[in-house]
Amino acid sequence: MTQYERVEVQLQELLGLQQQIRLFAATNLSKDNPFRPMIERQSRESIEGIRSVLETRPTTTSK
Repeated sequence: MTQYERVEVQLQELLGLQQQIRLFAATNLSKDNPFRPMIERQSRESIEGIRSVLETRPTTTSK
């Protein structure tokens, strides 16, 4: 496995964790919880950033 492939796997795992955090905030924190907007915003920004990196990553050739 190349370094790029390892990083891609780690980014996919991180993306899944960020999605779980966002879902947790949406389902378990009340709408008036002062931390909910911050958690949702940071998770959304992280998800968008990770997806951007995954979409612009260099293509690897399989052997």
